[in-house]
Amino acid sequence: MKSEFSEEGASVRYVSLVGDERVPPRWVVHLLHILRNVVAIVSEAGILNNISLRAYVSRDDTTRIKCTLYLQRKDDISIGTPGTHEHWMRMMSSRWGELRGFARASFGVSIGADMLLDAGGEGIESDLGQRSGSFLFYLELLVLSLSKVVMFSLDNFTDDPDRAADRDKGIYGLLDPASGVGTRAERLQDSCGHMLFRMRHDTSELVLRRIEGMKPSVASGAVWTGIPFNVMVHNLRNLVTTNHLPFSETQMALGRGVGVGKRKARGRTRRHRTGRRKVVSRKRRRTRVRR
Repeated sequence: MKSEFSEEGASVRYVSLVGDERVPPRWVVHLLHILRNVVAIVSEAGILNNISLRAYVSRDDTTRIKCTLYLQRKDDISIGTPGTHEHWMRMMSSRWGELRGFARASFGVSIGADMLLDAGGEGIESDLGQRSGSFLFYLELLVLSLSKVVMFSLDNFTDDPDRAADRDKGIYGLLDPASGVGTRAERLQDSCGHMLFRMRHDTSELVLRRIEGMKPSVASGAVWTGIPFNVMVHNLRNLVTTNHLPFSETQMALGRGVGVGKRKARGRTRRHRTGRRKVVSRKRRRTRVRR
């Protein structure tokens, strides 16, 4: 198990890569880089009250990875020390709802033959309360939107699916029922709780507004320190607007940009080349007339 990334900076300690130790493909490297930056910004914002935010990423082959974001009280190491092999095994072998003083959100990402990235939610649980599960889910969506994922889906198996899918206040309010007709509740029932979210150019901003609207509580045993989220959201927004801007809907539809960096356009555009050929042809005709 690789407990750290080899990249420079203190933030590498927040994310652990497990499983296949071969050099990961480019899309995985990009996703890991985004994840590491998001987790580091949140962890260093001072909003968590004696709680650590970390992530595990496991890879079995070159086409799919599984990621788990989790919150754990720093003074509770009943399932092992975060970042160790023992901790990973205990966390992965435990059933949902078994762990105490703990919250996690898991999702898988795969790349298809068309080179488009799809993601699926694999569950959210929280024994911490105070919307810690919602917070992890929003971080999950933010990472996926910055990683060029084009489609995200999950099964809404919460205790109150209609409340979870509420457009304004539900944890899955940004998602839509996969099928059906009629009201949102009727469509959710027709699709058996299956929900979809097609990533858009403004997905990251929508998620950041949700995080910004959360009210951190400072009650006894609170998850949050009471420090406002605005500084953290500002830093996350800077991450979005610098060199990790999501691709446009057109680029997503065409399947472009799955890789890491931006590429410069080669040569002139088609319009310029066509215009140039027309000018040359006119000059040639004038030369013939003069002769």
